[in-house]
Amino acid sequence: MHRTQVRRWDADGDLEMTRRLSARFRTRVVARLRDEEDGSLLVEVMITAALLVMVSLGVLVSFDAASAQSGEQKVQAVAVDVAQTEMDELRGASFDTLRGLNGTPVQRQSGGIDFTIVSRAEQVVDANGPVGCATPRNRDLLRVTTTVSWTPMGTRRPVTVESLVAAPVGASGALIVQVLNRNATGVPGIVVNLSGPSTASATTDANGCARWDTLPAGRNYALGFSSAGYVDPEGVNAVTKTFDVPAEQTKVLTFEYDRAGTVPLRFYSELDEDDIPDIDEDEVEWYEDFGRIYTDPERVSFEHSRLPLPRAFDLNVGPPSPRPSPWDAPAAGSVGGLFPFTSPYAVYADGCAAAKPASPPAVSLPSDAIGAATVAPGATSATQRIRLPPLIVRVRNSAGSVPASYRVRVTTACGTVLPDRELNQDRNIADPGLPFGLGLSVCAFKPPGSNYVVRQVDNVRYDGSVVTLDLGDPLQQRTTGAAGVCA
Repeated sequence: MHRTQVRRWDADGDLEMTRRLSARFRTRVVARLRDEEDGSLLVEVMITAALLVMVSLGVLVSFDAASAQSGEQKVQAVAVDVAQTEMDELRGASFDTLRGLNGTPVQRQSGGIDFTIVSRAEQVVDANGPVGCATPRNRDLLRVTTTVSWTPMGTRRPVTVESLVAAPVGASGALIVQVLNRNATGVPGIVVNLSGPSTASATTDANGCARWDTLPAGRNYALGFSSAGYVDPEGVNAVTKTFDVPAEQTKVLTFEYDRAGTVPLRFYSELDEDDIPDIDEDEVEWYEDFGRIYTDPERVSFEHSRLPLPRAFDLNVGPPSPRPSPWDAPAAGSVGGLFPFTSPYAVYADGCAAAKPASPPAVSLPSDAIGAATVAPGATSATQRIRLPPLIVRVRNSAGSVPASYRVRVTTACGTVLPDRELNQDRNIADPGLPFGLGLSVCAFKPPGSNYVVRQVDNVRYDGSVVTLDLGDPLQQRTTGAAGVCA
């Protein structure tokens, strides 16, 4: 019984305690919930307000963006109208006018907005054709492009419109100009100017090509181009050419053009008494004291198989006089403006083919009778030392001594009149080096003089020749006429 009572009491106690605890817990929980509810409400209010501000700002930004976008759309619509108007005007222009469109900006205002208009025209190209001067193009079609921009453009792109314009039937031809160097490689950057029925210019590309695919067919076109330091095979810097452009055909003109080179020159003669007939040892000794005698032939010829005729140049290195010079002395003159052919020029004294040394019977030519000058583009080549056949001209007078004031004048086989030469102590010509040739005119006179003597002589022997002018020989004497001394 005792145990049972105890158990009952424990059970009742537990129940009562549970009731009391539950009441206290509920009271505390309710109070705590009331406190937490007040805080949560405040947080919710703050979050709601922040969201309201953010949504309001987003709506306002959207309104502004929509307004700005609407403004850009309106400006772009005006730009489209400007571009279309410009294209309509271009369609009414002549084909020559369209061909000259080069992208020069034009300013135009519309609707209170400043627009920049750029129009270009280009030939329609066959994309499948080869690259170079021969690239096929449709000569009868131009692609005209007009681009309109404005400031500020915002997020918009420039407005571009295109149109294909056809040339009048049978009224046009094409021209291709190609400029090549000595290796047949294109020369870029050469401005080619065209005049005649149409005026235009173009710059050669990487292939050396300048082209006009639609030109008015016609005659008497002219083109020209030049570039500092460049020459054509004949040494011309400013190249010009006239030509015709046939209708419905392509005219192709090719030019060689490269950097010019320079060749230094020295001309000399050399004597040996053992090789010269009919001359005294004392006479030759005077020349031998000088060894090689350097001289000025006044003119020099550069001959090449690619040229129709030799090119003649004035040399003018100074008055001729015997002077000892070391063999390695600097060149006495030079010639520039030479086209750099890949093979050498033949170089010889005087200004025509008649002065080119050849081998007459029983006469041999030294190895340096004709120079061989290889010219490099834009460079100075090695010095050419060229030997001349010496001609000893004696001036004699059977009646007595010859005054030292006499002079000798020589006219070469090319008609070049050389500077008057002085006489030495033996009354022989002081500078015997003369150009090779047949029929040289050799004249002795006393300045200013009214009488003179003259003979025709061949100068072909490199071991030396001798000719005597006898002032007392009536067959050699002449009287100065209207043409002057030695005429």
